[in-house]
Amino acid sequence: MRHVLVLLLVVAFLPGGCGPCAQVQCSGSLSLGNSPDGQIPGALEATADQFLGEGIAAPKTEPEPERAGTIRLGRDTLSPDSDTPHEKTLSRRIAWRNEVSTEVLPEVRGVASLTTAVTQSRYHLPEGLGVLADPTEIGFAAVSVDPALGLVWTPRLDLPEGAQLQVGVAAGREVARMRTTVRSALLDVTNYSTQTQGYVELGLGLALPPPHPGDVGAALALTGRRYGRDAVVLGGAVRLSR
Repeated sequence: MRHVLVLLLVVAFLPGGCGPCAQVQCSGSLSLGNSPDGQIPGALEATADQFLGEGIAAPKTEPEPERAGTIRLGRDTLSPDSDTPHEKTLSRRIAWRNEVSTEVLPEVRGVASLTTAVTQSRYHLPEGLGVLADPTEIGFAAVSVDPALGLVWTPRLDLPEGAQLQVGVAAGREVARMRTTVRSALLDVTNYSTQTQGYVELGLGLALPPPHPGDVGAALALTGRRYGRDAVVLGGAVRLSR
């Protein structure tokens, strides 16, 4: 599948790759939305290895009495079921997506895409990290590249203003260069890591066509993305395309 993905992406972005072929469409879109959290566990693990030394951070499965005196920094620190109190205070993503699509079935198009994104997120830990109980801020900034293959179903529905409902499924691989910071009264840690993960994604969108040919169209998109065996990451974005 990896070789097919590379071939489709190369064809899509070669000059003239989107010429006057009746069934092939090419487009570019800019999206603004929230930052997905799929790469955060790996970035936290890399930061813990740098700060605490590899293997020192207490595993999540240790009994609570054994963990009471530890620094709770690891890949599960910010997970939904973490016993470390935390709150997301910042989440944003800006991305540019190029895609080429072709009809494979009535109302269904096959899509090859390449997305480049810049993301930023921040978490507040009011009780700190275990034995280091000072309020702590953990921040993430990343630049990522995300090639993907998928299918989009656009059912023929009579919606107002010519809007179109779109249901999509995709599989891809995201490569992110991440900067992780941990800040408190006692901590000033910065870590740089490269995170690579495959994912599957299910999306639901409502596309609003441009009012005139050549104008900008818009779409509202909701996605659920699962990285490896981690929990599903929900996301939302507004996309502008031509």
